[in-house]
Amino acid sequence: MAKANYCDGAPVCNPLSTNSTIHALHPEIVIPPTITPELQVKLLALADETQGISLGDCMAALPDSNAVDAVLAMVEHGLLCFDMSAPFDEHLQIRRVRKTADEAECATIETQPGHVSPPGGEPSPFDLKLRTLAPQIFAVPGDERRQIANIPALARPGFYFLVWYDGARPEVYVGYGKSVSARLLGGEHVCRPSVPDLIIGIVEQHDQLSAAEARVLERLAYQALDHSRDIDLLKDNVPDGDVTDPASYALLREFLTQAIFGLREHGLLCLGGTARHHAAGPRAGRGQLAPLRVGGPPEGRLLELSAVGIKAYAADQDGSWTVLSGSQVRRKAVPSANGPTSLLRAEYLYSGVLVEDGACLRLTRDLAFDSGSGAAQFVTGGKGHGLAAWQEVDEIPDVVLAPIAGRRLG
Repeated sequence: MAKANYCDGAPVCNPLSTNSTIHALHPEIVIPPTITPELQVKLLALADETQGISLGDCMAALPDSNAVDAVLAMVEHGLLCFDMSAPFDEHLQIRRVRKTADEAECATIETQPGHVSPPGGEPSPFDLKLRTLAPQIFAVPGDERRQIANIPALARPGFYFLVWYDGARPEVYVGYGKSVSARLLGGEHVCRPSVPDLIIGIVEQHDQLSAAEARVLERLAYQALDHSRDIDLLKDNVPDGDVTDPASYALLREFLTQAIFGLREHGLLCLGGTARHHAAGPRAGRGQLAPLRVGGPPEGRLLELSAVGIKAYAADQDGSWTVLSGSQVRRKAVPSANGPTSLLRAEYLYSGVLVEDGACLRLTRDLAFDSGSGAAQFVTGGKGHGLAAWQEVDEIPDVVLAPIAGRRLG
């Protein structure tokens, strides 16, 4: 038996295992030969963040570790649990075991969403610490591009527009850069198909944007210009963006709106439509919302996905997938999911396409997907569930048959 010799104390043996010991510093640290405390903490964090995770998602999130061995040891030790009657495969759901007050030596207070008390419980005035973002916009004629090197602020993360005005409507290329100036000075795309009439670089006034947030802004800016109805975009594909959360997403949308209002004020872009139209922005990207339906499912095979504590429903019509409004969506994407999976949750919560519904989220509109695996990854928030997670059914619940769709929200 392996021995744990910490704090000069005698090793404490796990009575449930002959292959592991318990760390003398803490009774919930398991020490089988192949598991480190760091790996244990990562697995518990995954289970906490997602309120349950599949074995496949654990393996995907920790590809260079003995994730399965670690999970089994932690289940044996009573830190994790799973359904013993379920198949032992990548879809097996792992959850953290919560001890009762009688079993724990120290009580843990879990905060609930809602109103909070003032700091220290005092009723006296106090400052709310808020993060604010202020756009800083630089416009440079395309034939004077080298002047960008003389603008130190553009060395920050941000996004940019290349604008050609010679057509009936402006043509615009949207991009981002970890350093906007480096991207604009070094990128050959800047002068293709020809030198732009105007180059517009947008950064945060106090250099508060990360590279990931700049990528999110590139996506938001593309969608905003597509929504403006008076601009032709030179890229057909919506940028992927990056991982974000609803609060950060809302802040970045506000930042972009300020930038667009500045461009309107100076007569550069987004001159059509009302200020409200531009402030509201699109509810979703082009082609993401399926046509509105007035009750009843769309044509095609009806399918159900039941996993990670949710039930979602879809229709497959010759390879075109529609996830139906009323379907449940996992609240958080797991770390192994790609950036768009997290970003789409933030986008749809902001616009009302997703709403809070207890422990999960619920769709208020039908969503279009190119594949069943893409639909499964979105609703489950991870790569552990693919096409095989959908099972054909003969009927679907009334909440999906009679959706909120049929009347517009927001």
